[in-house]
Amino acid sequence: MHVRRATHRLLALSLLVGLAACGGGDDPTDPGGGGGGGGGGGGGGDDNVVTIGLSGTSFSPSTVTIDVGTTVRWQNNGGGPHTATPNGHSEWQAWSTSATGQTFEHTFNTAGTYAYYCAPHQAVGMTGSIQVQ
Repeated sequence: MHVRRATHRLLALSLLVGLAACGGGDDPTDPGGGGGGGGGGGGGGDDNVVTIGLSGTSFSPSTVTIDVGTTVRWQNNGGGPHTATPNGHSEWQAWSTSATGQTFEHTFNTAGTYAYYCAPHQAVGMTGSIQVQ
């Protein structure tokens, strides 16, 4: 079980590093990939977890589509202090981070669209959205 979990985490980290290396950015014309919602039941493990990286002045990915019951994990990948602050809803309380590697998780149990932003970087466009279906 621990080997499987470690393998999933290593795969997720490799994916994040690969995405960061692409440079990309938040192109509003790019339909982007969803966040890979986890369908079906199950509890435990990282099968129903989508990770959003906070780095520089962007969330990566900035928009995700997930299934009800999926957990979103925000992870500070660098670039100073950040927040994941709800914008117009109270699905979770604002989370603040100042150290690389810190994480915050929230499981979405209600369908809807949940916008959020990074308070220190909102003026430069560090915003995100989670579509729960």
